[in-house]
Amino acid sequence: MIPALVYLFPLDDLATFQPCAERWAETKRKFHPGYEHTQHIVYCNGMVQEWQRAIFKHIPHTEHTFMGPGWDIGTYQHMAKVIDDEFAVFMNARVHFNRAGWLARLMEERLRLGDGLYAMSTSNECSYPVSHTIKIKPNPHVRTACFGYNPRRLRRYPYVIDSRIKGFYFESGMWNFMNWNEDMGYPVHFVTWDGVYAKPDWRKPQNIFRRGDQSNLLVCDRHTEMFANGDAQLRRNLAKVADEGEL
Repeated sequence: MIPALVYLFPLDDLATFQPCAERWAETKRKFHPGYEHTQHIVYCNGMVQEWQRAIFKHIPHTEHTFMGPGWDIGTYQHMAKVIDDEFAVFMNARVHFNRAGWLARLMEERLRLGDGLYAMSTSNECSYPVSHTIKIKPNPHVRTACFGYNPRRLRRYPYVIDSRIKGFYFESGMWNFMNWNEDMGYPVHFVTWDGVYAKPDWRKPQNIFRRGDQSNLLVCDRHTEMFANGDAQLRRNLAKVADEGEL
């Protein structure tokens, strides 16, 4: 099995996302995934210039464009219709890497455990209600900054994500993508460097999302950085939210 990697580069806010794209490209070259793959770069909501393409010139890839709403999740849905691989790793603009072999580690478990939803990080945060009136604490969910899934099945997800708030519904709210996957009978696995965990054990390992130095995570993103760079009080607050759902 050769997985597809999907990375998004939004062009409508270059001050924010150009440095993210440069860091993603630099860290992907520096920390080799360690497993054969195809790479897809998606330029979102803008006309790509040659100097922007040059960011990825040393990374073999297929170029795509997506002009539409839905932020990262809307783009994931679009790409699920474009690529026809059995397994894809979807990454938003702020993902980056700090250790070689991360894809090899993920694929080790994907090949062993089979089809399903593969989380790079998880949380119990419940910032967004499961419904308009009900909040469930804790609210376990797969964080969608980076996850692995079958794009052919993602096409069957029944809701169109075309706004920021609907993206939160997809990740952790009333349209929870993980719950939809489980309702169809497919498992969810949280993969770290030192193990693979089912939902009851998601918050048990050391150095995971908002715990310790987070070095057990396969990839980094904006929220891992926020925790890493925070003062002691912020780190305590963020950890409590991830563990229990709310402060």
